Amino acid sequence: MHWKWYSDKVFWFWLLALLSIFLLNLVVGKGTANIFKGLENSDKELMRDLIINYRLPKGLAAVLTGISLSASGWVLQEYFRNPLAGPSVLGVTSFSGLGVAIVIVFFGLFSQIDINQPALLIFSALSGAAFAMLVIILFSYKIKSVSALVLIGFMLSGLAGAIISLLQFYANTHHLKSLIIWSFGSISGLSYTQIIYFLTCVVVGLMLIFLSLDKFQKLQLGHDYAHTMGVNIHYVKFIVILSSSLLTGVATALVGPIVFIGIAIPHLVRINLKSANFKKVFTYIIIIGAFTLSLFSLISDNIPGQVLPINIISALLGAPVLIWIIYQNKNKML
Repeated sequence: MHWKWYSDKVFWFWLLALLSIFLLNLVVGKGTANIFKGLENSDKELMRDLIINYRLPKGLAAVLTGISLSASGWVLQEYFRNPLAGPSVLGVTSFSGLGVAIVIVFFGLFSQIDINQPALLIFSALSGAAFAMLVIILFSYKIKSVSALVLIGFMLSGLAGAIISLLQFYANTHHLKSLIIWSFGSISGLSYTQIIYFLTCVVVGLMLIFLSLDKFQKLQLGHDYAHTMGVNIHYVKFIVILSSSLLTGVATALVGPIVFIGIAIPHLVRINLKSANFKKVFTYIIIIGAFTLSLFSLISDNIPGQVLPINIISALLGAPVLIWIIYQNKNKML
């Protein structure tokens, strides 16, 4: 495979679009008037505080969240060869959230450990995601029906949701408030320390996937055929579990349970790009995923009144896409 497609105008269009929406997030939104006021009055401290301490971390969080969820969704869809396989559908996001909820409630009640430590939250979310992935992969050995696996994923999501509700029922007021705010999904308020953790996990997850793209390519002809071509299926399975758990876990831990992005973006890019070059497809997916979350961030920050939680926008715009995907693949769901 060659990388000549970097000269493609469409690629540079999306890269420029991502850069543009990122810069817009720095200067447009709540407090925009304060930026222009700072320009008029040469109040550099006001501008620095608003952009450097609020807008820039939020913009970076949007980019990293879009990349991580889109990449995770693509890995799951390619491994299961199922357009509905995504972290939010297969229960990976829900169990990541369960891990975070357990830390917030139990560690907050019975331990003096600071529950806001990024490493602790990421580890708990990653553990929950890995558990869900293991369950789904184990079921996939015995159940070949696409619709059955999707239903199992929904059941896992329901189970995790029920346990989270139970934790909320017994949580004190302070921890209950933390859980509810986290469940809405928010890319604002992250510190630069959290951004560094986020970036590190995303880079590791992407490297794992990029180094295995040729193996994912061979899986398209079936696991048995890929095995005859020298692909170590157990290694690929390990990469799927580790990369999807890491990418979904870090996003869920630091931002909240963002839905639909992991399903919609990989599918829409795949059907519109119509390319068999996995390196090309995957690169487009992470760029457009980052653009989409950045666009959602811009929308949420510019709606009159309060800042709208990012998960609400994602659900409102993503649910119709999911319905369309199900309709388009209705014959494959049988």
